[in-house]
Amino acid sequence: MTGWEILNLEELLSLLALEPVTVRVTANKDLVHVGEDVEVRCDVAGDASPFIRWHKVGGSMGTNVKIRENTLRVSSVMPDNGGMYRCVATTRSGIYEDDYALTIQGKLPLLEEAILQCCFICGLVPIIYIFL
Repeated sequence: MTGWEILNLEELLSLLALEPVTVRVTANKDLVHVGEDVEVRCDVAGDASPFIRWHKVGGSMGTNVKIRENTLRVSSVMPDNGGMYRCVATTRSGIYEDDYALTIQGKLPLLEEAILQCCFICGLVPIIYIFL
C-alpha cells in the first residue's frame, strides 16, 4: 500500500468544494476553582464528519476527566488537572487542532464550624493559633 487513495470524480469535486476547516475550543467557564466542574467543547466547521480526539499536552488525563463526543468534562477539578488540553480533528482534508489552557484557581476549604476546647492546668493560659 502506497498511502495514496484513488478518488472518483464526485469525491474529488466534493473535496475541492469544501469550505476551509476550522476548529474552535470553548469552555463553559473562564475561571475554574478547585472542586468545580468544567466542560470544554471542540466545534469543527467545514467538514460534516470529523473524527475528534482529546489529549492533555505533556501529561495524562486524570480519572475525573471524561470525553463524550466532542466535549471534554472535568468533574471536581483538582490541581493536577491544570494544563493544556488539545482537541485534534481529523477530516478528509487534513488534521486540525486547537488548544485549551485549564488554569485552576485554588481556594481554601471553608471553616464552617470549629469547636476548641481549652484546658487550664497549673494556671497557665494556653496560646491558641488558628491558621486560615
